[in-house]
Amino acid sequence: MFGKQEEQYLKQQQVLRMSTSYKLNRNATKISIHRYEYVGGKKTVTKLCTLDFNTEHFEFPDSLSQLEQARALAWIDNQKSLIAEAYRVYAREGYVGGVPVVSESGKYNKKFKNEIGCNLNAPAYSFLGCLKGARKISMKANSANSIEFKKIIDDKQLPAISKCIISTLCQKLIADPEQMAHKALSDADIAQVVESNLLISKFITKMKINQAQVREDGVEKRVDDFFDELLNTPEGYLIGKRLKVGTLLTQRERPEPKPDPVLEDVLAPISEEEREIISTGMVTERFPHLDVNTPGSLIKGMRSQLSKR
Repeated sequence: MFGKQEEQYLKQQQVLRMSTSYKLNRNATKISIHRYEYVGGKKTVTKLCTLDFNTEHFEFPDSLSQLEQARALAWIDNQKSLIAEAYRVYAREGYVGGVPVVSESGKYNKKFKNEIGCNLNAPAYSFLGCLKGARKISMKANSANSIEFKKIIDDKQLPAISKCIISTLCQKLIADPEQMAHKALSDADIAQVVESNLLISKFITKMKINQAQVREDGVEKRVDDFFDELLNTPEGYLIGKRLKVGTLLTQRERPEPKPDPVLEDVLAPISEEEREIISTGMVTERFPHLDVNTPGSLIKGMRSQLSKR
């Protein structure tokens, strides 16, 4: 079905039939868009534009209707999705690098029939489903997607990953109010954290990285700022403590007792005479006018009376 804009064009040009095609070049770096028109049994082909396939934003020529642009974007997104999935599959099989193979002739396509993901039914000038030139690496990426982690590293997001790991572990700390905070993590959790730390630490050592120089660039402050913020949260408050989670959380929420301003004024050590008066219970007898329910006032008043003798 055509949109109104296309139908008007067809009527004006007396075109009996029209279609648009999209073609990837070899290695899938460019995409060309062509329009096929059939007038009086004669086919004409018009190249409308060539675009960078790997860009994020596409600028289409005015000769493409809005409907044609939407169809082009849908086709491009689908091709990009298929290519991204192929890289993930190859990464899980222990391969890195390589470029997408674009479907051409049947003879050309058959050269890749034994490659991972090859789809011999792929339309011409679309992604064939496999990569060429991918290199087998010695370490197989069983659990981590190396393609996604490459992007994480390129985007300088490794510290964010570490923060997410720490935050997730802290959520485990707070999960059970009856659990002892220092026993909330399982042995398996602790083993993973220690092993991960050793792996990174050993890599730093083997690479002979000058950590002191890196820390001077603000790294240490950013780490300290993160933990200062974390320790002010309920889950962060539990780190390193050895009581029940529920008890610690109640303790954290309990307001701190306000100091007695009068008592603060009399923090000098109690004299032997004062101690004897208090211990023998003779305060009310010797100083009946003093408020025995307010320690600060009591001691301050008692000292004032004793000083007058």
